[in-house]
Amino acid sequence: MPRLAAIFLCCALFARVLGAENAPDAPLGSDEKGFRRLFLESGDLPIGMHLKKQTLSVNADAADAQYLICGGLRAGIRAWNAESASSVMWRMVDIRLAFPDEDAATRYLHASLEYLSAGSPSYATAALVGQEPEMFGPDSPAAKALGVDSRAFTLVFRERNIVVKIFVVQGADASDPLEASMVAKLGSVAVRRISGE
Repeated sequence: MPRLAAIFLCCALFARVLGAENAPDAPLGSDEKGFRRLFLESGDLPIGMHLKKQTLSVNADAADAQYLICGGLRAGIRAWNAESASSVMWRMVDIRLAFPDEDAATRYLHASLEYLSAGSPSYATAALVGQEPEMFGPDSPAAKALGVDSRAFTLVFRERNIVVKIFVVQGADASDPLEASMVAKLGSVAVRRISGE
């Protein structure tokens, strides 16, 4: 029976995405081309960062149950790496999740903060952007899982019906520390992309 329920949910999600793509007032990010435009590009990042991974689909991480519960339309990730471990920003992971409306995105954000933080502690800072922002770090189990015992920050926020997660890890040999304000600057660029500025 659980398998049948999973198939039903997948079919319902697929039908909702197809319907959203063809609607005249489709939610932001519901079509593939529009969704791609919501991500940071190489020109938005420090010189020397290269795209290492990109996954854009209607499915989120299998561990992210709230995505389906809140009616997620599209989920995507772009992971960037610097050429050198001496870079202050050595790895940057840029995640977007599109929902049918702002209320669904807000419900998702509130229900998923622990999941989105990946076990990092909350970090109090004035350098926040977007709607309902949260910053986590500088200690990061996710960075340690990458084999790096460096500072890392995760910025999570909502902008319109889009949930944004930006995860940045400091290079192991960096001479300057990664600061939360550096991650917030990337968040500001993400806000402009989502707003169409």
